[in-house]
Amino acid sequence: MKKHIKIIAIITVFITTLVLTPFTPGSQSIYAAQKNSAAIKLLSPIKGKTVNITNKKVRKWWKNYKKYSAASNKKIKELTNPVPVTLKWKAEKGFSYKVYVSTTRSFDKAKVYKTKKGSVKIRRLLRNQKYYWKVQGTKGKKTKRSRISTFKTNNIVRIIRVSGVSNFRDLGGYETYDNSHVKQGLLYRCATLDKINSSGRKTIKKTLRIKTDLDLRRPGEGTAGTKSPARIDYVNCQGTNYVSIFRDDRKECVYKSLKVFTDPDNYPIVFHCTYGRDRTGTLAFLINGLLGVKKKDLYRDYELTYLSNKGSTSAKKRIKRFDIFYKKMASYKDAAMPLSYNIEAYMLDIGITEQEIDQIKTIMLEPAQIVSEP
Repeated sequence: MKKHIKIIAIITVFITTLVLTPFTPGSQSIYAAQKNSAAIKLLSPIKGKTVNITNKKVRKWWKNYKKYSAASNKKIKELTNPVPVTLKWKAEKGFSYKVYVSTTRSFDKAKVYKTKKGSVKIRRLLRNQKYYWKVQGTKGKKTKRSRISTFKTNNIVRIIRVSGVSNFRDLGGYETYDNSHVKQGLLYRCATLDKINSSGRKTIKKTLRIKTDLDLRRPGEGTAGTKSPARIDYVNCQGTNYVSIFRDDRKECVYKSLKVFTDPDNYPIVFHCTYGRDRTGTLAFLINGLLGVKKKDLYRDYELTYLSNKGSTSAKKRIKRFDIFYKKMASYKDAAMPLSYNIEAYMLDIGITEQEIDQIKTIMLEPAQIVSEP
């Protein structure tokens, strides 16, 4: 009799727990969550896989990089276009899906994609970044969910497709000599914005949220000296390139350009000339060199332009000019000191203050990672 009473008591507790388990909007009972968590099967990428956000030609060139190797790009063809990442899952007829993609497992500030298909293509992902993703499907009052999966993007330059613009890429993501990284999503380089269309403007203003267009062209060179074709805040500073930045009559140009990067309210910033090669490449070198980016990456970032539309003209000749420029800057004040020291010395000499230099570093650098001794 006691045994029967005990069994009845256990059953009563179990039923009461099911009935009283809270089921409020936005939440589920533990039982229901477990039941639905794997209802949608994620197919690809396989959990933990590293995916490509750069096309095959750029990946091959980047990984097998040798100086002057970009000079072989004879065709006037845009080779720097990125590739999207395709997420796939097992779909059911009649369901509408929401795909959540985030850099955190909590999915705070997640990007949400809506579709009725079993796949979605996503673009403009950060390089060398771990992503979390999950899918929720609804059909009337019926809801199904997937488990959380992950993938990681490859650690190659972050190229972004902006309609009407060539050679558009993020200056961030590079590792520095002190194990820090240049922040992504703050500073972009590209060719002229003169042919940008409405889709490209939407990418710049709404997706990348770029605030400032720093135009290094001379007034009258295209739309230079008027206003930004992207319809954002506009700064026009006549740029200069390579060893000409050491000329007294050109230092004012460099000073005005660098001042734009000292104000946090200007970010994110895009800067450019005509092809995003000589003047843009020189300024990009000064910023990333100051931040401590390694020599090989400084060269790769510069030479990548020769894989872009119209950027391949006079490649060998121009890369040799970059060589001369690099060597002169590396020994500007003290050849025994790092390149970043000499760039900083140059900036101080043209009028940029120590506080402004520190401001650029604070804005653009991730905290250094602690590397344990082997």
